[in-house]
Amino acid sequence: MNRAPANPASTNPAPASTVILVRQSPAGSGHLETLLLLRNKQIAFGGTWVFPGGCVEPDDYPQTRDSQELVDTDRAFLAAIHAATRETYEEAGLTLSPGALFSIAHWTTPAGFARRFATWFFLCPVHEQTEVRVDQQEILDHKWVRPTLALAEHDAGKLALTQPTRHTLETLQHYRSLDTLCTDLQARKIHVYPENCDHYRAVKLRRL
Repeated sequence: MNRAPANPASTNPAPASTVILVRQSPAGSGHLETLLLLRNKQIAFGGTWVFPGGCVEPDDYPQTRDSQELVDTDRAFLAAIHAATRETYEEAGLTLSPGALFSIAHWTTPAGFARRFATWFFLCPVHEQTEVRVDQQEILDHKWVRPTLALAEHDAGKLALTQPTRHTLETLQHYRSLDTLCTDLQARKIHVYPENCDHYRAVKLRRL
């Protein structure tokens, strides 16, 4: 990630969202696998393996009459869910049910970077076989991988990860059951980085 040349602290983070797709290994080995996508080197986080996701767009915000009565934090949260499902379809060709996603973390890029994001992290359990189709533009490749293996490849210099992706994989690596993972993470508090971040706004919702 490139540093900004001047007054980077004034750069406000753009709202964004990402989704961690997790499935039970189809090999029946009692392990979990998560979907990682390889970013094109010509775009932000280029050359790294990431979870599907991207910036929240204006059209992601709910537009119904009822939604106008929501407080801004709830509208922003719903927009992040929509952005996560939209980006997953655009980048990987997968259609997700918004109700299947639940929030587990919120990361904000620290001041001092050229591009900053305030990102909701959602987890989505995958119970059926899916066919991933990357767009060959932003995303060049994909893999379903065990978290422990992804971390080992990262430590060996074979697989580039961002700090939030690595932290998330470190959490996932301790689980063997998808049901247990979902139950535990929904019971935990939202992981917020950095702590007491001004760009994180707590919401009552964890999912739709």
